[in-house]
Amino acid sequence: MLQEKYLSVRIDDEGNLKRIFHTDSSAEKLPDTTAVDEVLDFAGIMLQRFLSNAELTDDFQNQYIKNKELKHCVGFDAFNHAVQLVNDYWTRKDICPSFIASDEVKAAVLHIANLHFSINKFLYRINENIDMELDDSFSFLNNFDCNIKYSYNEKDNSIETEYRFQYPDDYYKFLLIHFVRLKPNISRCRLCGRYFKTKTKKKNKYCGNILGDGTTTCRVFAPKFFSKSDIEILFDKVNQRMYKRYERALSLEKKPSAKDLTYTQYCDWHDKAIKARNDCMDRIISFQHASKVIDVE
Repeated sequence: MLQEKYLSVRIDDEGNLKRIFHTDSSAEKLPDTTAVDEVLDFAGIMLQRFLSNAELTDDFQNQYIKNKELKHCVGFDAFNHAVQLVNDYWTRKDICPSFIASDEVKAAVLHIANLHFSINKFLYRINENIDMELDDSFSFLNNFDCNIKYSYNEKDNSIETEYRFQYPDDYYKFLLIHFVRLKPNISRCRLCGRYFKTKTKKKNKYCGNILGDGTTTCRVFAPKFFSKSDIEILFDKVNQRMYKRYERALSLEKKPSAKDLTYTQYCDWHDKAIKARNDCMDRIISFQHASKVIDVE
């Protein structure tokens, strides 16, 4: 027997979702989405800053333990409120905002964290092509509850299936099962860490997630952020050249050359070059000064 509030879901063979949130007095149609997008959006919630506050986490954990009866019955209202709470915390400038949350919301936050970690572990193993049977990555999908309603579509002459979920945990477990069925191509962004869809099986490095400035995406920002500076490029180039001189000096098959380096000479140059490179990157010395130390004949 469903309680007053539940989410009804219809899903087609391609994973497209039609959803309606029912309360005792209304029925709200939710935006159309897909099973894959729903899973990836939830997995992308930024919990790090929220859970990095040890005092806050301890408080929520204590409430979670005390209210064991809430552990398996966090409803959609508390769940969505807690998600908003986490998202708001992520965007706040003050690292420790003060607020008073109900016990149910506190339970929901830890509920979200537990489900969030399980889903991300699940996505990690899919992304790395690791056999799910090697550990318990599938274990949390073993049990989920939903009511199923069948109806006849006279227009299409077909039977339609509607899944009704009372709790978010069951909803996301249902989505993950379809995620496996749909076998989407995914990658993990090397900048923000979120998983995202790709058009092909080729692993893309960065996603289209919008960063804190509200306009720049990881895909645009990351190459600039991770690109090597001119002094690093120069150091790598000269280091390769100098090491080859050292290797050449060790070879008994090659004639000695005035440019050959002994181990001591190479190490002496290497130590000075690293210091010059680092000082230049720290803006202690100029590029011109550093290049004279690094790029020697």
